[in-house]
Order: sequence, then structure tokens, then C-alpha cells
Amino acid sequence: MKTGIYIPGLGEAFRNESVDKYAERFMHELDVNTADASAIFSLKQENEHYGGNAKLETRVVTIIRHTGNEEETVYRFYDFNYGAILTSKFNSYNIFVKSALLLWLVFTKIGLVIYRLLYNKKGQWYSRKFKLVSLYSIFLLFALAVFGIIQIPSALAAFISFSGDLGTISKYFNLSRESLQKVESFSVSITALGAILYTIVPGAGIYLASLASEFISANNYVAMGTQMQRIQGELDALVEHIAEKEGQKSKIHLHAYSFGCIIALDQVFPLSNSPTKRMGQMLEAIVTTGCPYDFIYTYYPEYYKNRNAALKEKFTWYNIYSSADALGTNFMKDNRSDAPMYGIGDTGQLPKNLRYEVTNSNPFGLSDFFMLQAFKVHQVYWDHSALGQSCLRHLVNEMAKDKLIVL
Repeated sequence: MKTGIYIPGLGEAFRNESVDKYAERFMHELDVNTADASAIFSLKQENEHYGGNAKLETRVVTIIRHTGNEEETVYRFYDFNYGAILTSKFNSYNIFVKSALLLWLVFTKIGLVIYRLLYNKKGQWYSRKFKLVSLYSIFLLFALAVFGIIQIPSALAAFISFSGDLGTISKYFNLSRESLQKVESFSVSITALGAILYTIVPGAGIYLASLASEFISANNYVAMGTQMQRIQGELDALVEHIAEKEGQKSKIHLHAYSFGCIIALDQVFPLSNSPTKRMGQMLEAIVTTGCPYDFIYTYYPEYYKNRNAALKEKFTWYNIYSSADALGTNFMKDNRSDAPMYGIGDTGQLPKNLRYEVTNSNPFGLSDFFMLQAFKVHQVYWDHSALGQSCLRHLVNEMAKDKLIVL
């Protein structure tokens, strides 16, 4: 039996997709693609504890095949949800502190973005999409930071409106009544502008705030290693738990989505440590869906250098991407083929690309730019309904071809 570890994207940034839904989608694709039409599949869910005194918990979803009177366990998923650990500090800040931190981060990265746009160093490549994503993301983050900061005048307008006593406020802040009235008028205008923005672009605040949370958390993880040791250590403990329960001869597949791909790749290609003995024995495949490798490389070009490549070529790597996804990476310099041209830093291992599209529209057009379509596409690798079609059909068929699973 094969075992999958599901490593989701940051729940703050996109729909909170659970391991239950992912397993159900995987089961559905097994069902509609299996050779025996009489086979029936079902799920069994349970929670397990691991990590000794740490008392960590994982959600376990088992896929069972029923053929006649026989039952066979064909695949088992374990959940590894790191999101609460990674974003806990950032989420504790109020909107003004969040906006100030984000604005400072944008200012520290803007020079690098301009460099990407205007200069190509010999031996390096920056595709049109790569450059556009850099500018696109920094513009959105700047807009969010500014919008958060201008909430201060909005709050001031509300304070003045509710208090009503301009004389007392004027004395307290040492401002003339005329100046205070101008501040109030400006604040009301800003509030109205924000209301118009949210009317024209429904959900803009949610998407921008989500992107900010993910970007700040990613920055802390990548630039300073914030919570990295804890996250990777708990993933080590989960792998050990699986080895103890399933046996160390069983095989593990890492199924990662969005920022979860960064967590998975750090586990397999660590910077200073070596992969654990158990990971070396059991790892058979990695699945990265919507992997933001290029997005990370844009702002942190040194991040994937000098990685431990002890597990190179010892597993199969499937990379699922969409050409319309601003965050997903195809590991190519263009969209002309599915053949990858580079991998993780200098490890030398290339993925097997699986392209998945649900639309032929260009999300980088002017109108779609303001509707945030290129970031919304990051969510469409599967439908919200577990029975909807998804990118997992490509994955299941490829895994069967490579004899990692049996249909």
C-alpha cells in the first residue's frame, strides 16, 4: 500500500482545502479510471496522534477498494497542516501594523523587481511572464499596504463623526477647527473611495489581504527561517510515525499545494541538514501543484543554492501547473512545451510537468489585471466540490503509467 502526506497551501491565502477533500478527489479519479468497473471505492477517516510528548495530531483518510466480497486498502493520506504555525505571529497584528510591515517589505524588494524588469545578466533568464509576475505582485502588495494605512483617516473620520464636539477635539490635538474639518472631509473621501473599490472589484480586500498574509509569512520563513525548524521537525516526526505504523518498507508520496510545495522541497532538499534516514528509505514521489518556486526565486534568488541533493533521482517528481497561474511554476523559460528546463537550485533533478488548464483566457490582460484573475487562477486546479473534475486525473494516470499505483 502507498501512503501520501498532504501538505496544503496556506489557509489564509486560498480556500481551506482539507485532506478529506483531496483524498476524495483522488479516490474519484481512481474510481473512474480503474480497469474494473465493478470496483467500488470508499473512504475511512480517523485522527491519530504522534510526536510523543508533543501530542501532535494528524487527520488520516484511507481509500478502500471493494471488489465483490473482498476489501483492499489501496492508498492512505496523512494530513500535515503547518499553516497555523507559520502565520500565527503575523495574524496577531492589527491592520495598521500589518500594512506598515508589508509596505516596508515592498520597499526593500522594489529594487530587485526593477532589476528583473530591466536587466538580464549573461547566463540568466527572465521570461516575460517571470518579469510580469514580479511587477504584478509587488504592485498588488503595495496597493494593499497603502490601502491598509489609509484606513487611519477613515478611523479618524468615524471618531470625529461620533464625538461631534470639534472644539474639544481641536484643543486635544492642538488643531484649529478649520484644519480638523479638512481632515474630516479628506477622511470621508478616502472611506468613500474604498467603498467604490470594493463595489467595482468584489472580494478585492479578501484576495489582497490573503496575499499579504502569505507573502509576509513566506518572507519570514524564507528570509529568516522563522518556524522552519519546527515545521520541518514536525514533518520528520510524521514520517517516523508512518514508518512505525505502516512499516519502513512502505512508500511515501508527498502531495503539496502552493506554499506547501516549498515546505515539501525543503524537506527533500534541505540546506544544511541531511534528509532523515526514513525519508531516504521511503520517499517514492513528490507532487507539487501550483508550486511558487519562481515567485520565491524572484525575491530570494539565493534561497535554493547549496542544497543537499542526496535524494536526487531517487524519487519521481510530478509538477502540476497552469500557464495562467501567476504563482505556479512550470520550470521552463517559456510555455512552448511541457519539457522542464531547470529544477531546484543546483540539485539537477527535473520534474515531470503535467499541464492543467480550465480556460484559454489571458489573465495578464489589463481588465483581468484589475480583477486579480492571475491570482484567482491559482485556485482552479480543482473544483470546490470533491466530485468536480480536477488536475488529479492527470496525476493518477501518470502515476499508473510509472507503476506507482495500480488502476
